[in-house]
Parts: sequence; structure tokens; C-alpha cells
Amino acid sequence: EETRQQRIDELDIENHRLRQLLNSSLSQVDSLSNEIRHLSSHLSRNRRRYRDLEVEYESLLFQYNCARADVDRLQSYED
Repeated sequence: EETRQQRIDELDIENHRLRQLLNSSLSQVDSLSNEIRHLSSHLSRNRRRYRDLEVEYESLLFQYNCARADVDRLQSYED
């Protein structure tokens, strides 16, 4: 009977330890999940910003090419 009770006590202690480990793991999962959501939000924002910058770059490149063509045309008149 004593060894049976001792075994029950050991199992209770192990069960308590495993519950603490599980709770700690769940807490870490929650933390990581929040971090992933946060990073995902930043990634989406950065992708939008990148697309905006691409559009702005294309516009500036077009303006530059037009200005370059104007300069070339004016120089050809001078020649």
C-alpha cells in the first residue's frame, strides 16, 4: 500500500511538472503566434511600400527619358 501511494505521489508530481511544461509551451506558442502576426503585418506594409516605390521609380524613369530626349533634340538643333 505504501509503495502504491508513493507511486501515486510520484505520478502526481510528474503530472504537475508536465502541466507546467505544457503551460509554458502554450505561452511560448502564443508569443510566437503574436510575433508572426506582427511580422506579417510589417511584411504586408513593406510589400505595399515596395510596389509604391516601383511605380514612383517607373514614373521618374519615364520623366528622365522624356527630358533626355528633349535635351538630345535641342542639341541636334544646335548642330
